Amino acid sequence: MIQDSSSENDVIIIGGASAGFPAAIFSARRALRTLVIAKNYGGQLTLTDSIENYPGVHRASGMELAERMAKQAETFGAVIHRDEVVSVSREGDRFVVATPTHQHRTKALILAFGKTPRDLGLAGEQALKGRGITHCAICDGPKYKGQIVAVTGGGNSAIEAALYLSRLCPQVYLIRRNSIFGGEKMLIQMLHEAQNVEFLDGEEVVEVKGFDHLEQIIVQDMKTGARKTLSVAALFVEIGFIARPELVRGLVSLNERGEIIIDRNNRTSTPFIYAAGDATDLYYKQSVISAGEGAKAALAAYDDLMRAQGKSGIKGDWIKMKKRQ
Repeated sequence: MIQDSSSENDVIIIGGASAGFPAAIFSARRALRTLVIAKNYGGQLTLTDSIENYPGVHRASGMELAERMAKQAETFGAVIHRDEVVSVSREGDRFVVATPTHQHRTKALILAFGKTPRDLGLAGEQALKGRGITHCAICDGPKYKGQIVAVTGGGNSAIEAALYLSRLCPQVYLIRRNSIFGGEKMLIQMLHEAQNVEFLDGEEVVEVKGFDHLEQIIVQDMKTGARKTLSVAALFVEIGFIARPELVRGLVSLNERGEIIIDRNNRTSTPFIYAAGDATDLYYKQSVISAGEGAKAALAAYDDLMRAQGKSGIKGDWIKMKKRQ
Protein backbone atom coordinates (compact mmCIF):
# COMPACT_ATOMS: atom_id res chain seq x y z
CA MET A 1 0.00 0.00 0.00
CA ILE A 2 1.38 3.40 -1.01
CA GLN A 3 1.28 6.05 1.69
CA ASP A 4 1.79 9.79 1.35
CA SER A 5 4.82 11.09 3.19
CA SER A 6 3.78 13.47 5.94
CA SER A 7 6.75 15.76 5.34
CA GLU A 8 7.16 18.46 2.72
CA ASN A 9 10.61 18.59 1.16
CA ASP A 10 12.48 21.43 -0.44
CA VAL A 11 14.81 19.09 -2.31
CA ILE A 12 14.70 15.38 -3.03
CA ILE A 13 17.86 13.78 -4.35
CA ILE A 14 17.55 10.46 -6.17
CA GLY A 15 20.80 8.54 -5.79
CA GLY A 16 23.26 8.03 -2.98
CA ALA A 17 26.80 8.06 -4.31
CA SER A 18 29.45 10.42 -5.69
CA ALA A 19 26.97 13.07 -6.87
CA GLY A 20 23.99 12.47 -4.60
CA PHE A 21 25.66 12.78 -1.20
CA PRO A 22 27.66 15.95 -2.02
CA ALA A 23 24.41 17.45 -3.34
CA ALA A 24 22.78 16.58 -0.02
CA ILE A 25 25.63 18.18 1.93
CA PHE A 26 25.38 21.47 0.05
CA SER A 27 21.59 21.46 0.07
CA ALA A 28 21.28 20.76 3.80
CA ARG A 29 23.93 23.35 4.67
CA ARG A 30 21.70 25.93 2.98
CA ALA A 31 18.93 24.92 5.42
CA LEU A 32 16.85 23.26 2.72
CA ARG A 33 14.73 20.32 3.85
CA THR A 34 16.64 17.61 2.03
CA LEU A 35 15.68 13.98 1.44
CA VAL A 36 17.98 11.46 -0.26
CA ILE A 37 16.40 8.31 -1.67
CA ALA A 38 18.88 5.63 -2.64
CA LYS A 39 18.43 1.92 -3.21
CA ASN A 40 21.94 1.38 -1.87
CA TYR A 41 24.97 3.42 -0.88
CA GLY A 42 27.91 4.00 -3.14
CA GLY A 43 26.77 3.15 -6.65
CA GLN A 44 29.82 2.56 -8.82
CA LEU A 45 32.08 3.57 -5.93
CA THR A 46 31.49 0.14 -4.41
CA LEU A 47 33.20 -1.47 -7.40
CA THR A 48 36.67 -0.53 -6.13
CA ASP A 49 38.37 -1.46 -2.89
CA SER A 50 41.00 1.27 -3.11
CA ILE A 51 40.49 4.91 -4.16
CA GLU A 52 43.73 6.87 -4.26
CA ASN A 53 42.94 9.81 -6.56
CA TYR A 54 40.24 11.57 -4.52
CA PRO A 55 41.60 14.88 -3.14
CA GLY A 56 42.07 14.84 0.62
CA VAL A 57 41.65 11.06 0.85
CA HIS A 58 44.96 9.20 0.82
CA ARG A 59 43.33 5.81 0.43
CA ALA A 60 39.88 4.40 1.08
CA SER A 61 37.54 1.80 -0.34
CA GLY A 62 34.63 3.03 -2.40
CA MET A 63 32.17 1.96 0.27
CA GLU A 64 34.13 3.75 3.00
CA LEU A 65 34.11 6.98 0.99
CA ALA A 66 30.38 6.70 0.30
CA GLU A 67 29.62 6.09 3.98
CA ARG A 68 31.68 9.13 4.99
CA MET A 69 29.74 11.28 2.55
CA ALA A 70 26.42 9.95 3.85
CA LYS A 71 27.32 10.63 7.49
CA GLN A 72 28.46 14.14 6.61
CA ALA A 73 25.16 14.84 4.84
CA GLU A 74 23.21 13.56 7.85
CA THR A 75 25.30 15.76 10.15
CA PHE A 76 23.94 18.82 8.34
CA GLY A 77 20.35 17.63 8.56
CA ALA A 78 19.77 15.62 5.38
CA VAL A 79 17.47 12.60 5.74
CA ILE A 80 18.49 9.43 3.90
CA HIS A 81 16.02 6.70 2.98
CA ARG A 82 17.21 3.39 1.58
CA ASP A 83 14.46 2.74 -0.93
CA GLU A 84 13.91 2.35 -4.65
CA VAL A 85 12.27 5.09 -6.69
CA VAL A 86 9.70 3.63 -9.09
CA SER A 87 8.26 6.81 -10.61
CA VAL A 88 8.60 10.58 -10.77
CA SER A 89 5.72 12.84 -11.77
CA ARG A 90 4.60 16.44 -11.57
CA GLU A 91 1.63 17.59 -9.51
CA GLY A 92 1.01 21.31 -9.73
CA ASP A 93 4.09 23.14 -8.50
CA ARG A 94 5.45 20.03 -6.79
CA PHE A 95 7.17 16.85 -7.91
CA VAL A 96 5.98 13.49 -6.59
CA VAL A 97 8.63 10.82 -6.08
CA ALA A 98 7.13 7.38 -5.52
CA THR A 99 8.74 4.31 -3.94
CA PRO A 100 6.97 0.94 -3.61
CA THR A 101 5.38 2.09 -0.32
CA HIS A 102 5.50 5.89 -0.12
CA GLN A 103 4.99 9.08 -2.08
CA HIS A 104 7.25 12.04 -1.31
CA ARG A 105 6.60 15.61 -2.48
CA THR A 106 9.23 18.22 -3.18
CA LYS A 107 9.74 21.69 -4.62
CA ALA A 108 12.98 20.74 -6.40
CA LEU A 109 14.48 17.50 -7.63
CA ILE A 110 18.11 16.48 -8.17
CA LEU A 111 18.69 13.42 -10.35
CA ALA A 112 21.92 11.72 -9.29
CA PHE A 113 21.18 8.05 -9.88
CA GLY A 114 24.21 7.28 -12.03
CA LYS A 115 24.24 4.42 -14.49
CA THR A 116 23.46 0.70 -14.48
CA PRO A 117 26.05 -2.04 -15.12
CA ARG A 118 25.87 -3.43 -18.65
CA ASP A 119 24.85 -7.09 -19.03
CA LEU A 120 26.32 -9.58 -21.46
CA GLY A 121 22.90 -10.29 -22.93
CA LEU A 122 23.24 -14.08 -22.78
CA ALA A 123 20.50 -16.66 -22.33
CA GLY A 124 20.19 -17.64 -18.69
CA GLU A 125 22.20 -14.65 -17.48
CA GLN A 126 19.39 -13.00 -15.55
CA ALA A 127 18.45 -16.22 -13.77
CA LEU A 128 22.03 -16.58 -12.49
CA LYS A 129 22.43 -12.98 -11.34
CA GLY A 130 23.40 -13.05 -7.69
CA ARG A 131 24.02 -16.77 -8.10
CA GLY A 132 27.50 -16.58 -9.52
CA ILE A 133 27.07 -13.77 -12.03
CA THR A 134 27.74 -10.37 -10.48
CA HIS A 135 28.92 -6.84 -11.28
CA CYS A 136 30.60 -6.07 -7.96
CA ALA A 137 33.86 -7.72 -6.92
CA ILE A 138 34.07 -5.74 -3.70
CA CYS A 139 30.55 -6.73 -2.67
CA ASP A 140 30.61 -10.39 -3.69
CA GLY A 141 34.28 -11.32 -4.04
CA PRO A 142 34.70 -12.52 -0.42
CA LYS A 143 31.98 -15.13 -0.98
CA TYR A 144 34.23 -16.85 -3.52
CA LYS A 145 37.45 -16.84 -1.52
CA GLY A 146 39.52 -19.91 -2.35
CA GLN A 147 37.58 -20.65 -5.54
CA ILE A 148 38.28 -20.18 -9.25
CA VAL A 149 36.57 -17.15 -10.80
CA ALA A 150 36.49 -15.18 -14.05
CA VAL A 151 36.29 -11.51 -14.95
CA THR A 152 35.22 -10.19 -18.33
CA GLY A 153 36.12 -6.68 -19.50
CA GLY A 154 39.15 -4.58 -20.36
CA GLY A 155 38.81 -1.25 -18.57
CA ASN A 156 39.69 0.03 -15.12
CA SER A 157 36.77 -1.69 -13.41
CA ALA A 158 37.77 -5.09 -14.86
CA ILE A 159 41.42 -4.57 -13.94
CA GLU A 160 40.57 -3.56 -10.37
CA ALA A 161 38.17 -6.48 -10.03
CA ALA A 162 40.81 -8.95 -11.24
CA LEU A 163 43.45 -7.46 -8.92
CA TYR A 164 41.15 -7.64 -5.91
CA LEU A 165 40.06 -11.20 -6.69
CA SER A 166 43.67 -12.33 -7.24
CA ARG A 167 44.23 -11.75 -3.52
CA LEU A 168 41.28 -13.96 -2.62
CA CYS A 169 41.20 -16.69 -5.24
CA PRO A 170 43.76 -19.26 -6.42
CA GLN A 171 43.04 -18.51 -10.10
CA VAL A 172 41.39 -15.66 -11.94
CA TYR A 173 40.58 -15.72 -15.66
CA LEU A 174 40.51 -12.28 -17.27
CA ILE A 175 38.55 -12.47 -20.52
CA ARG A 176 39.01 -9.61 -22.99
CA ARG A 177 37.72 -9.08 -26.50
CA ASN A 178 41.09 -7.57 -27.47
CA SER A 179 44.61 -7.41 -26.07
CA ILE A 180 44.65 -3.68 -25.36
CA PHE A 181 43.81 -2.50 -21.86
CA GLY A 182 41.85 0.72 -21.42
CA GLY A 183 42.87 1.28 -17.81
CA GLU A 184 45.51 3.17 -15.84
CA LYS A 185 49.11 2.11 -16.47
CA MET A 186 49.86 1.58 -12.79
CA LEU A 187 46.94 -0.81 -12.42
CA ILE A 188 47.88 -2.66 -15.60
CA GLN A 189 51.43 -3.16 -14.31
CA MET A 190 50.14 -4.48 -10.98
CA LEU A 191 47.86 -6.88 -12.82
CA HIS A 192 50.69 -8.30 -14.95
CA GLU A 193 52.68 -8.88 -11.79
CA ALA A 194 49.94 -11.07 -10.33
CA GLN A 195 50.95 -14.71 -10.74
CA ASN A 196 47.47 -16.22 -10.61
CA VAL A 197 45.73 -14.15 -13.31
CA GLU A 198 45.38 -15.84 -16.70
CA PHE A 199 44.70 -13.53 -19.66
CA LEU A 200 42.30 -14.79 -22.32
CA ASP A 201 42.79 -12.15 -25.02
CA GLY A 202 40.63 -11.96 -28.13
CA GLU A 203 37.97 -14.10 -26.51
CA GLU A 204 34.46 -13.54 -25.19
CA VAL A 205 31.92 -15.27 -23.00
CA VAL A 206 29.18 -16.71 -25.22
CA GLU A 207 27.31 -18.99 -22.83
CA VAL A 208 26.73 -19.45 -19.10
CA LYS A 209 25.67 -22.72 -17.49
CA GLY A 210 24.28 -23.65 -14.13
CA PHE A 211 21.13 -24.86 -12.43
CA ASP A 212 20.68 -22.82 -9.25
CA HIS A 213 24.22 -21.37 -9.38
CA LEU A 214 26.80 -20.66 -12.06
CA GLU A 215 28.93 -23.72 -12.80
CA GLN A 216 30.56 -23.14 -16.17
CA ILE A 217 31.13 -20.49 -18.81
CA ILE A 218 31.77 -21.08 -22.52
CA VAL A 219 34.46 -18.85 -24.00
CA GLN A 220 34.91 -18.39 -27.75
CA ASP A 221 37.95 -17.24 -29.70
CA MET A 222 36.77 -14.29 -31.77
CA LYS A 223 39.05 -15.12 -34.73
CA THR A 224 38.89 -18.91 -35.00
CA GLY A 225 35.51 -19.53 -33.39
CA ALA A 226 37.05 -22.24 -31.22
CA ARG A 227 35.29 -22.75 -27.91
CA LYS A 228 36.35 -23.97 -24.50
CA THR A 229 34.60 -24.59 -21.23
CA LEU A 230 35.80 -23.08 -17.97
CA SER A 231 34.54 -24.30 -14.62
CA VAL A 232 34.23 -21.24 -12.39
CA ALA A 233 32.38 -20.37 -9.20
CA ALA A 234 31.66 -16.82 -10.31
CA LEU A 235 31.75 -14.51 -13.32
CA PHE A 236 32.30 -10.81 -12.65
CA VAL A 237 30.92 -8.77 -15.56
CA GLU A 238 32.85 -5.50 -15.92
CA ILE A 239 31.96 -4.24 -19.40
CA GLY A 240 30.80 -0.74 -18.62
CA PHE A 241 27.57 1.00 -17.72
CA ILE A 242 24.50 2.23 -19.53
CA ALA A 243 22.01 4.98 -18.78
CA ARG A 244 18.55 3.86 -17.72
CA PRO A 245 16.46 6.93 -18.46
CA GLU A 246 13.02 5.31 -18.18
CA LEU A 247 12.45 6.96 -14.79
CA VAL A 248 12.57 10.49 -16.21
CA ARG A 249 11.81 10.01 -19.90
CA GLY A 250 9.30 12.68 -20.92
CA LEU A 251 10.11 14.72 -17.83
CA VAL A 252 13.51 16.08 -18.93
CA SER A 253 15.40 16.20 -22.23
CA LEU A 254 17.77 13.30 -23.02
CA ASN A 255 20.46 12.88 -25.65
CA GLU A 256 20.73 9.97 -28.09
CA ARG A 257 22.55 7.89 -25.44
CA GLY A 258 19.78 8.38 -22.91
CA GLU A 259 21.85 10.78 -20.80
CA ILE A 260 20.20 13.79 -19.12
CA ILE A 261 21.08 17.05 -20.87
CA ILE A 262 22.21 19.77 -18.44
CA ASP A 263 23.51 23.30 -18.68
CA ARG A 264 26.69 24.51 -17.01
CA ASN A 265 24.85 24.92 -13.70
CA ASN A 266 23.27 21.45 -13.82
CA ARG A 267 19.78 22.65 -14.73
CA THR A 268 17.76 20.34 -16.97
CA SER A 269 15.13 21.32 -19.53
CA THR A 270 12.50 21.35 -16.75
CA PRO A 271 12.55 24.15 -14.17
CA PHE A 272 13.46 22.99 -10.66
CA ILE A 273 14.83 19.66 -11.88
CA TYR A 274 18.63 19.33 -11.79
CA ALA A 275 20.98 16.49 -12.57
CA ALA A 276 24.53 15.51 -11.68
CA GLY A 277 26.94 12.64 -12.12
CA ASP A 278 27.13 9.80 -14.60
CA ALA A 279 23.46 10.01 -15.62
CA THR A 280 24.16 13.36 -17.32
CA ASP A 281 25.75 14.21 -20.66
CA LEU A 282 28.95 15.35 -18.96
CA TYR A 283 31.86 13.73 -20.82
CA TYR A 284 34.14 12.81 -17.92
CA LYS A 285 32.80 10.14 -15.55
CA GLN A 286 34.89 10.29 -12.37
CA SER A 287 33.79 10.33 -8.74
CA VAL A 288 35.59 13.58 -7.92
CA ILE A 289 33.92 15.31 -10.88
CA SER A 290 30.52 13.93 -9.88
CA ALA A 291 31.00 15.36 -6.38
CA GLY A 292 31.55 18.85 -7.77
CA GLU A 293 28.58 18.47 -10.10
CA GLY A 294 26.38 17.41 -7.18
CA ALA A 295 27.42 20.49 -5.23
CA LYS A 296 26.65 22.72 -8.24
CA ALA A 297 23.21 21.15 -8.66
CA ALA A 298 22.37 21.83 -5.00
CA LEU A 299 23.51 25.44 -5.25
CA ALA A 300 21.48 25.96 -8.42
CA ALA A 301 18.42 24.50 -6.67
CA TYR A 302 18.88 26.81 -3.70
CA ASP A 303 19.38 29.82 -5.98
CA ASP A 304 16.21 29.09 -7.97
CA LEU A 305 14.09 28.33 -4.90
CA MET A 306 15.12 31.57 -3.20
CA ARG A 307 14.47 33.68 -6.28
CA ALA A 308 11.07 32.01 -6.76
CA GLN A 309 10.17 33.29 -3.28
CA GLY A 310 11.32 36.80 -4.14
CA LYS A 311 14.42 36.45 -1.99
CA SER A 312 18.04 37.08 -2.87
CA GLY A 313 19.71 34.18 -4.62
CA ILE A 314 23.38 33.30 -4.77
CA LYS A 315 25.74 36.06 -5.86
CA GLY A 316 29.16 35.03 -7.10
CA ASP A 317 32.00 36.13 -4.84
CA TRP A 318 34.07 37.19 -7.83
CA ILE A 319 31.49 39.91 -8.61
CA LYS A 320 32.06 41.48 -5.20
CA MET A 321 35.82 41.29 -5.66
CA LYS A 322 35.59 42.93 -9.06
CA LYS A 323 33.59 45.83 -7.60
CA ARG A 324 36.21 46.41 -4.91
CA GLN A 325 39.00 46.78 -7.48
